[in-house]
Amino acid sequence: MSVPIGAQPSERSLLIAYLLWFFLGSFGVHRFYLGHTKSGAWMLGLFIVSTVLSLIVVGAFGFIVLGIWWLVDAFLIPGMARGA
Repeated sequence: MSVPIGAQPSERSLLIAYLLWFFLGSFGVHRFYLGHTKSGAWMLGLFIVSTVLSLIVVGAFGFIVLGIWWLVDAFLIPGMARGA
């Protein structure tokens, strides 16, 4: 797990994690904040690939997967915050 510079793991706020999830969740920012950088990078990559492929309609499937992942994360954030 990576900790932001100057931050202690106990300083991770559940409220901030949920705000990041709600506003920037499709980019995986909440996962980066909670120390899950690999899955955050996968979410960001899926968003970028889906955006490019949406020009030929295929990207819609990626957005569906991303949307389901985003909703599931709403229930996983408390556990991820405790682990951080």
